[in-house]
Amino acid sequence: MTLPLISVLIDTYNYGRFVEEALDSVMAQDYPAERMEIIVVDDGSTDDTPERVAKYLKASPRHARIQYVRKENGGQASAFNSGIARAKGELVAFLDADDYWLPGKLTRVVEEFQKEPHAVMVYHKYEFWDPRENWSWEPGIALVTGDVPASRRKLLEYVAAPTSSLVFRREALERIGPIPEGLTFMADAFLVGTSIFVGPVGAVEECLAKNRVHGGNRWFAERGKPSAEVVRGRARLREKAILGLALWAKENVPRARRGQARLLLSLWRLLQETDEFQLERPGRWREFVHLCRHAIADGTTVSTGFFVYRWVHAFAVLIVGRHARYLEGVRTRIRTVMRRLGGGPNPAKRADETVGQP
Repeated sequence: MTLPLISVLIDTYNYGRFVEEALDSVMAQDYPAERMEIIVVDDGSTDDTPERVAKYLKASPRHARIQYVRKENGGQASAFNSGIARAKGELVAFLDADDYWLPGKLTRVVEEFQKEPHAVMVYHKYEFWDPRENWSWEPGIALVTGDVPASRRKLLEYVAAPTSSLVFRREALERIGPIPEGLTFMADAFLVGTSIFVGPVGAVEECLAKNRVHGGNRWFAERGKPSAEVVRGRARLREKAILGLALWAKENVPRARRGQARLLLSLWRLLQETDEFQLERPGRWREFVHLCRHAIADGTTVSTGFFVYRWVHAFAVLIVGRHARYLEGVRTRIRTVMRRLGGGPNPAKRADETVGQP
């Protein structure tokens, strides 16, 4: 069987200090070089990115073909659209220039596409890595496969994996159409949200990419609780993604699946409210309604105990207001003790696990 041609799309903006490691991780893949092309889209960098990439353009002919596309700064969606328009591969694999792939990534993803011939997208687990302290952690996400909108549980568990974990069939990207260029960021979340209404998805259990945390990330700047600046920025970006997905769904999702699209949008809006509440605490009634909607939305995916806790917490907020935070504090302490007794992971070592969410 002839292996599919893969177009690797590396988007970069002022990441000259990282782009070489990203390129090296692609060229070190065990996938045949003649079945791979690399498209580096430089979104108007003002650093030394052109000089760093130039060295690879003169690489040995045995390496994969490399195109360097330099354009005016327009944001992530603009860079993606530019690269997709040039892609010739049957598959398009995305890689942010500040991340890198682990060995065997492309081979493993192609195996998954061959196993699931109708899959329009395959994604995989990933790891965050802070090189400043050589500290790594893997966010806890449930990998969902198949026809996602066909199952409420699958739709509720479906998490927007980040750019460097995504590989699409090019024909699926063409069906989705140009990404709204107002999405200067979160173009990856838009693709993840729309692709499930184009066809089934596949997933690889292995961790095949490292997402670098360097303090300049727009979605996740540091481990632990994100700063107000990061929360404010991602709330602003998510609002654009929600609008983009809503408009796309209105024009492209069949009537029979409009309800599932509305559910997905409601989940994104719940996340949006959660971030907004971190910036400005809401009144009792608004927070109560938010907590009730949250409890109803994911009731089928959580334990009975947690489902009951959600409702208790909601009514505690309505009755005692801000003092209800003590209830959350008690629950957190109980969970910490239970995990320690059971030998589970120490939650103090976990980072913000909503990073992969839209």
